[in-house]
Amino acid sequence: MRKVACLAVVLALGCAGAGGSEEPEEPRRVAFQGEELYHRYCGSCHGRAADGSGPVALLLDPRPPDLTRIAARNGGTFPQAAVLRTIDGRDPVVAHGSREMPIWGERFAAAVPPSAHKAAARRGTALVIVEYLRGLQR
Repeated sequence: MRKVACLAVVLALGCAGAGGSEEPEEPRRVAFQGEELYHRYCGSCHGRAADGSGPVALLLDPRPPDLTRIAARNGGTFPQAAVLRTIDGRDPVVAHGSREMPIWGERFAAAVPPSAHKAAARRGTALVIVEYLRGLQR
């Protein structure tokens, strides 16, 4: 399981090289990737500001939640594991469709070479989005 987790991080962050030291620009790059992925996969429903006001939101019942208030709805703690399970499809959200996370699960894994572990790729991409959402909490 540890190998899968490491593979997920490597795939999500696109890290190359060893040494374990993080370059100063790495957090900025992850934040940028998270924002880009969020807007591509989540923004049409949850909105550009992640407040539930995306252009598709008016057509949905129930309406998408305000993702900037996840921590506030959980006693001030951002539930990273629960958010990750929702995004990667392990905890289904009826409005998202199948358990393959709102139609996005397979897309998250599609760019990965056939030899790679698809579930790790899906979770790695989702983890980058989770980190972006953590930074949006108010």
